[in-house]
Amino acid sequence: MNFERIGLVATAGILLGAAGALVFPRLIGLPVGAESLLAATLWGVTLLFAGTTAVWVVLTYVVGAGYEPPEAVHGGDDVQVRILTIDAADVVQRTVDSLPDELDDVRVVAEEAIDVTGATVHVVPEEFDCEAVRKGRALEWARRHVDCDREFVLYLDEDSHMGEFDGLPDADVVQLREEPRRTGSVLSYLADVYRMGVQIEQRAFARLSVPLFAWGGGIAVRREVEDAVTWDRETLVEDTAFVWRAAERFDLDFELADVVVRNEAPPSLYEITQQRRRWTAGNLRASRMLPA
Repeated sequence: MNFERIGLVATAGILLGAAGALVFPRLIGLPVGAESLLAATLWGVTLLFAGTTAVWVVLTYVVGAGYEPPEAVHGGDDVQVRILTIDAADVVQRTVDSLPDELDDVRVVAEEAIDVTGATVHVVPEEFDCEAVRKGRALEWARRHVDCDREFVLYLDEDSHMGEFDGLPDADVVQLREEPRRTGSVLSYLADVYRMGVQIEQRAFARLSVPLFAWGGGIAVRREVEDAVTWDRETLVEDTAFVWRAAERFDLDFELADVVVRNEAPPSLYEITQQRRRWTAGNLRASRMLPA
């Protein structure tokens, strides 16, 4: 039974019912006072948020206390860059142009044929079939069919701009840091600023048996680990599902790098709502991979 989904639906239903009873008291009758029910629900949400904040504080300042990213030992000649896109040639071109010169093996994995200067473009065939969907399907096709003789594969989103590259530490999975770039709505940009925060909680993930999440718009994976774990699973959060499955199978070495990648914030509140909806749905489904 999916208790997370039940809890979300129940909370939303109570909030909508209480709000409706406040606005239309004669049309919507409730067994208790609407004001009391709404207040109790809002207090419950506030306490849940406070509890989440307390967990974040413990992760950041207790579990992750004193963490420093390991010394970078793998340079650009150990890294193949793969940029995932559907067909956004102009966006991908700006991303390729932003890459430091030491990253000289750049591949674009696209759903449609596009022209990109400074990178080799690979098109995922329509007939390719696997369990993975959407971005995960392209990741799995590239794993199987794009030749790589480098130690690491560095995955970037189509809009991931990287100004500097100081190398990667010697780990199975290396998470890059993320910063937003404003592209449209101020509110959606601020929402992304709030979501990303300063990301110092991720320094605790290296000390956990399973990282809480991973961000696939800037993540480097050791090639032999990728081949052992694969991306071939049906999920909307392929990056987090990958590190969870890797941690399940191996004594996973997960590190946070100093390298920063800047991504476009969703251009509107509608877009950011759809993005968060996909992430929530994917996380709820992927959570079944782990014990409670």
